[in-house]
Amino acid sequence: MHEEFMGFVADETSHRIAQHVVKANGWPSAVIQHGGLDALADMLENHAPPRLLLLDLDAEQDALSAAHRAIGLCGPDSQIIFLGKQNDISLYRQFIQLGAVDYLVKPLSEESLLHAIANSAKPKKQNEALHKEAHSSAIIPVIGTRGGVGVTTLCVNLAWILSQQLNQNVCLIDLDMQFGTSALALDKGPGRGMRAALEHPERLDSLLIASSMVQHNDKFSILCAEDTLDTALQFNGDATLGLLKPIRGDFDMMLVDMSRHHLSQQKALFQEAQAVVLVVDLTLASLRDARRIKAHLKTIRSDLSVIIVANHVGESPYATLDQATFEKNLENTIDIVLPEDIKTAKQAANLGKPFVLVAPSAPIVKAMVMLAHKLSGKETAKKEAKPSGALFKGLFSSKQDKP
Repeated sequence: MHEEFMGFVADETSHRIAQHVVKANGWPSAVIQHGGLDALADMLENHAPPRLLLLDLDAEQDALSAAHRAIGLCGPDSQIIFLGKQNDISLYRQFIQLGAVDYLVKPLSEESLLHAIANSAKPKKQNEALHKEAHSSAIIPVIGTRGGVGVTTLCVNLAWILSQQLNQNVCLIDLDMQFGTSALALDKGPGRGMRAALEHPERLDSLLIASSMVQHNDKFSILCAEDTLDTALQFNGDATLGLLKPIRGDFDMMLVDMSRHHLSQQKALFQEAQAVVLVVDLTLASLRDARRIKAHLKTIRSDLSVIIVANHVGESPYATLDQATFEKNLENTIDIVLPEDIKTAKQAANLGKPFVLVAPSAPIVKAMVMLAHKLSGKETAKKEAKPSGALFKGLFSSKQDKP
């Protein structure tokens, strides 16, 4: 047992490389042991944990659960460098969120291990401050004035564009845990554990939430569920914001697909939101409820920006108002217009793909791209959809654009 450093690795190559590194640091070669989490647990039965630990997770079926257990065994005074063969950026971010010094992907190199050991010497508070500063996510609730207005479709497509075209780390949260279709729209299965996370906020941590997510790709995660219909869902209004806080540092943007029925329950979330996207169609009922929702949001936060997006515009058989009449009575300009495109919508639904992969040059896709640029604080070179002037100016002025 060595007070400063110990390593538990599963393969001979990593064992040999790690021994070279510890010798260079003046530590005895015996500090590198064969094994993984079980070997660490056995050692800790009789010895205190070292200041710094290298731990191989290859033998573990669930690397995140194993990492969580290792951190619990070693306590807050130990720092851990995890090692494994899974090259996954989302897994790396989750390890860092748990408090790991680093996650090194095999084959292990002397350079990467030396670098990780050097990073462990930096003050923990400084690392946490830098991590928080580098990851300041924007929370954007997206609400429809009525069912079927296209909120989920818009959320799924915005999340894909933001993550794949604008290089943002995006989390889409679907609050309809019984009938939500965010994952289904991308041909994914539902997540698990979201209900438990919301109904038991005292248990919330990044590991539990991460295990509930559906990973669409390395920059786009979906927090959703497909819960049973036999029992009612019971969670207080603050639970949604509590659900987001442990993972907020992992994402640049968090889109919340929210039913209008959740408005009265989500005041805490609106207090933290950077803006709200309100989706309407050009009907009398939508006009009435857009006015009511806008007024309600202003009672929660008078400075909250409400972005009006009109969907199904042009050939919808249900529209009863023209755009000018709608805007006049709403006393608000429509910021983004999404033209009706039944053909693209059908193709995307049947293929389980976003609109941009089905019809990249369609007018509705161009409008969605414009909205994504506005939400990210970036301007498009060509403005295919009419913006609202100064509405977005400075909306995310504190957010740094990624290169």
